[in-house]
Amino acid sequence: MHYAITPGSSEWFGGLFFSLAFILLPPYLLKNKDDEYKLGVGKIIGAFILLIIIIQHFYLMNAGKWHLHSSLPLHLCSMSVIIAGIIHFKPGQNLFELLVFWGLPGAFHSIITPELTHGFSPFLYAEYYIAHAGIFAMAVFAAAVYGMKLRKHSWFRVWIFTQPVLALVGLTNYLTGGNYMYLSEKPIADNPFVIGEWPWYILGLELAGLLHFATVYGIFYLFKKVEINPPASAESAAP
Repeated sequence: MHYAITPGSSEWFGGLFFSLAFILLPPYLLKNKDDEYKLGVGKIIGAFILLIIIIQHFYLMNAGKWHLHSSLPLHLCSMSVIIAGIIHFKPGQNLFELLVFWGLPGAFHSIITPELTHGFSPFLYAEYYIAHAGIFAMAVFAAAVYGMKLRKHSWFRVWIFTQPVLALVGLTNYLTGGNYMYLSEKPIADNPFVIGEWPWYILGLELAGLLHFATVYGIFYLFKKVEINPPASAESAAP
């Protein structure tokens, strides 16, 4: 059922060019617009992303491909694309940091090495890139257009917050027979962090997550998008 898009193919380049346009064009086109206009455009894009997610579930149901053990939005990318849609209606600091740390690493890998988990169709191809490029685009949008920044040490706070989320997803896997976040069975991809069998390979995935979070934080720091000394009134609750 899985359909891997070959890097360098026309499908790959088409998805890559769309992703770059989706990520870079909105901040460029909105740079001289007022805040109310920017927020309105953000809401339109966010609503479009949420609509595509909803349509995808109906599409899979109609095709007989929707299953409780595999179609719930319980992977980090699935949760991130939902956040990418709603952040424009509630642009809070916690949502922004979850979108950045949960979404950007997975979205980057998904765009570079795309794999459609429900097989190929024109709609699933389009939905794949709208969702994954949308994660990246909305994080960049929030940072570049809204001027949002990460809080100091937010990478580690989000990683700590992720641990009880993993426990809840693990419980869902137990109840549904699923493998969300690859907590029940290791991924088949050749990944240097996937070492050993269950449950030991999960430690490697935890380390990979921590390193990815720290790397993303470092990139935002280089672009001066980390609030090292936030004002006293800034939101301080950890996500």
